[in-house]
Amino acid sequence: MMSRNERRAIAGTYGPIEKKLDDLDWNWFGTMFGQGDFKNLVNESPDGLSKALDHVTLDGDVTEEQFRAFANDFDAAFKGKAHKGRIATASRLLAMKRPDLFAAVNEANRRGICAAFGVASSTLNLKNYWERIVVPTQLSPWWQHPRPRNALNARIWDNRAALLDCIYYHPNAKKSEN
Repeated sequence: MMSRNERRAIAGTYGPIEKKLDDLDWNWFGTMFGQGDFKNLVNESPDGLSKALDHVTLDGDVTEEQFRAFANDFDAAFKGKAHKGRIATASRLLAMKRPDLFAAVNEANRRGICAAFGVASSTLNLKNYWERIVVPTQLSPWWQHPRPRNALNARIWDNRAALLDCIYYHPNAKKSEN
């Protein structure tokens, strides 16, 4: 069981001036502290989110059925909440657990990632994330490339799907879409 601060670090719900876990600036992985109901679930009642994430194994293959079970339980975790979890919160949790398979999609990278895979950014959601992002990622030659032998390159390769965020991150995208 994760501590509250560990959950907050992974979920990105640290405020900008709060003490950091292990003196790391977890906000480098993006922030979700503006997502009130999500932040409340992370802090006060994380069982539903944990149940959802339990469908995703720490290693090995993740099937579409496991992903769908995650998505169903993720949605259920927000039952009775005013604001539902969406693709940004769900994909962040997935990418933090399995950076080799999942890319976090948010307003700052959404257009670029979607354009790379030929999908309309306005239509991407958790229900179609598997077929529009995960499957094309895994079919990409760069994703299928054999794991490098060099330790540093292998470490990067092990987290390659999550690196799509870095490639397509556009810091002004949030401002231009509001």
